[in-house]
Amino acid sequence: MPYKVEELSVNWVASDSDLEKAVKSFGSVVGIDSEFKRTNTFYPIPALYQVASNSKVFLIDPRSVEDWSPFVEFLEDDSKLKVFHACQEDLELFSFHMSVAPMNLFDTQLANAFLSESYSLSYANLVEEILGVTLQKNETRSDWLRRPLTEAQLEYAVEDVHYLAEMYLSLKSKLEGNQRLNWFLEDNADRTVYKEIEPSEYYRIIKRAWQLDGPNLATLKDLGEWRELKAREENVPRRRVVWDEHLIEFAKKEHLTEDEVRQSLPPLIFEQFGEEIIETHRSKDGKSPPPAVARPLSASQNGVVKKLKEIAQKKAKDLGFSVELLGRKKDLEECVRNFEETRELSVHYLGWRESLVGPDFLRLLDH
Repeated sequence: MPYKVEELSVNWVASDSDLEKAVKSFGSVVGIDSEFKRTNTFYPIPALYQVASNSKVFLIDPRSVEDWSPFVEFLEDDSKLKVFHACQEDLELFSFHMSVAPMNLFDTQLANAFLSESYSLSYANLVEEILGVTLQKNETRSDWLRRPLTEAQLEYAVEDVHYLAEMYLSLKSKLEGNQRLNWFLEDNADRTVYKEIEPSEYYRIIKRAWQLDGPNLATLKDLGEWRELKAREENVPRRRVVWDEHLIEFAKKEHLTEDEVRQSLPPLIFEQFGEEIIETHRSKDGKSPPPAVARPLSASQNGVVKKLKEIAQKKAKDLGFSVELLGRKKDLEECVRNFEETRELSVHYLGWRESLVGPDFLRLLDH
């Protein structure tokens, strides 16, 4: 399905041979994006991959391509730069669909955060800000699994990658001019890696898990791991198995009866998973408690976080970049906790951040 959009050559890639030929034509710097559907599934369903290389855009159809090895090889090629905007969801899709971790990535959203006060600027807004081009935004919630795609969808898909390489050049030049390229590269190395949570660790991010300890926390860990594995096995959202609230409720009980589970869950969920929940709950016996989940900070600790935030805000404003790079709440809270345990800054505030806020943070924390 080749066609022209302005000066671009846009090609529909719908076979293994098409993909192999397309990949061979990719340049050393490409823009990449993806479209997927994730409504009633645990894993995203790939719907379209877009790659912009020089004056060409390739729209790759996951519904018809079978052999992804040429594309995987390209993604793993550290000599080729792949430009994304807000890449985490794309990386998750690549990990699930192709079992690949792309190498040598540049995230334009993160790069812009080192140059402006906007931490999470959208692709369309960044294109308009840097290049003065206004994009169509009305296809973000399209059904990308439909075939054939509409002309509006195709135009949107092309625009989503067409400007990435040009923005990369502009952003990189500005970062170099401000002596911030190394700062960005340090954070970009972490941002461009997708890490799927270990099922055995899921209990740590369940709300109110900090309220449990000892055998109850061990039970929550087991139930959380069971639910995580079950959601992946069934390929459904976690809440389609059991809600976090139910896991907490069950974990608090020393013994869990069939009637208690039946009364807590919708009938269909109980029929599907009730027996497994009860069996998992029983398996806790004799197990050592897992590491405790951090409690919410105290009022005095939150007061310290607020003062650290003020330091971060002033420094970010003076330097003209996003305060989130220095003062996200979760990073500041972790810094307070880590200092109380080790008398040192947390890892997040080492590296390039240490010279900017390290001395002021330490004076405040040591007060």
